[in-house]
Amino acid sequence: MRLLFVQRVATLITLLLCAAGSQGKDQAPWEVEIDEDGIKIECRIRQKSTRQSEVETLSASLTAKQAEISQLNATGASREELLQAEKDAEELEQAIAINTKEKTGYKYCKATAQAPFPMSELIAINLDAEGLQDWMDTVKMSFQAKKFSDKNYINCMQYDIPVFPDREACAETNIHTDLDSGEFKLIFSLVDNLVNTIGHDPMKIIKGYWKFNPTDHPNKTLLEYGTYVEPGGVIIPFLYNPRAAQIPFRTIKQMFELLQTGKYADTQIPFQFSKEPRL
Repeated sequence: MRLLFVQRVATLITLLLCAAGSQGKDQAPWEVEIDEDGIKIECRIRQKSTRQSEVETLSASLTAKQAEISQLNATGASREELLQAEKDAEELEQAIAINTKEKTGYKYCKATAQAPFPMSELIAINLDAEGLQDWMDTVKMSFQAKKFSDKNYINCMQYDIPVFPDREACAETNIHTDLDSGEFKLIFSLVDNLVNTIGHDPMKIIKGYWKFNPTDHPNKTLLEYGTYVEPGGVIIPFLYNPRAAQIPFRTIKQMFELLQTGKYADTQIPFQFSKEPRL
């Protein structure tokens, strides 16, 4: 029994070490799926990060169960009690393993390009909540539901999903600017839905970012766009993944086409995003 106890403790330590180091490791490699018109789209099957809070709770339960097993051994408990306690410990170990690593099956894609536009225009088009529907692929309606500040707000969108029920989602945006490097980053992630439109299912997960960096040319900007979506419902990975790379590709192409019209050329940005003085 003592040997079994030692083995279980060793298993627990191994699982916790895996949990601590799993984020960013054992990810599927990036694969280039589209590389045309100066836009590169790379995708991989997303590996969820460790569910740290669940792991910590389960680990505490397992530690208590191991102590119980030790006490049962010390007091000469019945074989039935020991077997049940060991079975409980094994189930907790399995639960820790499940929560430590879980492949979602859905593709996570990122796009990179050198945009032939100044950073101010790329920022401006992204700040126009009602205008997102004009260029973001699959978005048929967009609006700003809440504004906490110029750099923090919630936008809601409706998505056109062929064949299946359309989706809707609200995402909170946080903007970060680094005046030293000139990097601009807009990060968005799903929040509780603020709308409930008939005929639309809520999006299960949507998160991502836009990142812009300056170049030596004032009218060219390095662009990176990452997005991860789980539509939910019956739209399983097999049905979604074939379109996962096309959506960001078309989004960037359509954004460039709209910027080419000059619509956002004179838009004033309501915050400083570079060391250059605001006009």
